[in-house]
Amino acid sequence: MSMEAKSKLDIQQLLVFESEYRKRTKSHAVSFLLFFIGFFGLHRFYLGDTAMGVLQVLVYVVLVILYYIAIIFELIILLIPLGILLLLLVGLFIYDLFTLKKKVDKMNQKIEDQLLSEILSEAQREY
Repeated sequence: MSMEAKSKLDIQQLLVFESEYRKRTKSHAVSFLLFFIGFFGLHRFYLGDTAMGVLQVLVYVVLVILYYIAIIFELIILLIPLGILLLLLVGLFIYDLFTLKKKVDKMNQKIEDQLLSEILSEAQREY
């Protein structure tokens, strides 16, 4: 859609599009920086995936709480859920490592399409 839609824009609309697009797009560098900060899922919030971000933070918090409970009260039985939660976080980490670039590209394409749609609909209202 984007090349066809861009060809319908005049110079002023293209300038507005480029300016807004630069403001709204998501950076690969920022995404990977947030990703490598830790298991917190900050990169998911940055990319608008709030539900998974909250889930990832909750899993991390539960993991840390269970870890300290297991250490303080010497509860070896908690090692099983700790291992499962740790495997879940590591699995998410590995999955995101290989899919993060694609997610950023997809989000930027969505932003571009939405912005073009906004500009074209505004232009139609003016005429």
